[in-house]
Amino acid sequence: MESEDSMAELDSGLLTSTDCLIVDIDDTISFNEFKEIYSDMEWIAIPTISNTDADNWTKFRVIYPLAQTLEIPNESLKVLKMLRSMVCPFEDRCH
Repeated sequence: MESEDSMAELDSGLLTSTDCLIVDIDDTISFNEFKEIYSDMEWIAIPTISNTDADNWTKFRVIYPLAQTLEIPNESLKVLKMLRSMVCPFEDRCH
């Protein structure tokens, strides 16, 4: 479990760049459906610990590698959230 201090550091601008977008999917689409929709994109997916269906994940994390490093100005984590939702509208809105 993360402490409030570690979250405060992240919110304070600790993250200055990223080479990927990470999206959490929780019951909004199955992994098999996801594979069909996103077959033309490059991504890596893993089931999350709360997933209960080994054959067709319903809770999983997707990592999209970016062609270039994305520089993130201080306190612009909202930009990352917007990009994730544009790339994958099935993202869990709580993450």
